[in-house]
Amino acid sequence: MRYEKAAGSENKLAPVIKALVWGVLVGAVVCMVLLLAFSFVFSRVPILPGDNILDPLVVIVCGLSALFGAYVTGRILRVKGMLYGIFCGLLLFAVVFIASLSAVHEPLSFLSLVKGLLMVLMGAVGGIWGVNRHVKRKK
Repeated sequence: MRYEKAAGSENKLAPVIKALVWGVLVGAVVCMVLLLAFSFVFSRVPILPGDNILDPLVVIVCGLSALFGAYVTGRILRVKGMLYGIFCGLLLFAVVFIASLSAVHEPLSFLSLVKGLLMVLMGAVGGIWGVNRHVKRKK
């Protein structure tokens, strides 16, 4: 009897981990697609406003990726959207930070802290949005 309770407690964590993994994967794919699209546009445009547009653009892309990743997490779990959205934003920030640390050797800076804060905030918003999104049923 005790073994059934222990197994039941593990089963409660499995959907959360699955939803967070899916949310982080979707967020990472959104981030890559948006960054590739902007890099393609910037390679085709002969006149750019300068390097000062790249940092805010990366922050915005990271925020949007956290929003959509947390939305997917909220849609899967359907409960505690803000909490799981924050977790999704934190995990996605960790992925982006590790990728930027390994590829560009960018240390922890003010810009990365702003990026992390925005990703956590947008993750909370996306989680709430995903939980509260109603499915329209056909009659």
